[in-house]
Amino acid sequence: MKTGSFINDARFRYVADRQITALLDVCKTPKERLLLALARYGGLRIPSELAQFKKSDGNWERHRFTVPSPKTERKGKASRQVPIFPELRPYLLTFLNSIPDEARLFPELTPETDMLYSFR
Repeated sequence: MKTGSFINDARFRYVADRQITALLDVCKTPKERLLLALARYGGLRIPSELAQFKKSDGNWERHRFTVPSPKTERKGKASRQVPIFPELRPYLLTFLNSIPDEARLFPELTPETDMLYSFR
């Protein structure tokens, strides 16, 4: 049986740069700032795409990274390329310098993680 669309345009909101800047200012750690920056400037689906993202997924010379994409995996697209925009780069560099190459950026996350309690 075919199901209907789950798209609800009334829930879409544009988040302005000043709002993101205010949120980034209240983040307590570089890891929290990176999570927010990846969502806003990288367009990552949180938590599903972030859960498996590793430092080694990046092609830092070409200013892009490959992110596993569980949502589109069943459609033959297990990953996607994400450009590293200038707004995202400082948050990535600050955090990536502190972890080993094969480390997941957010090992505490799984696709089913309750984001409200993950960073407390």
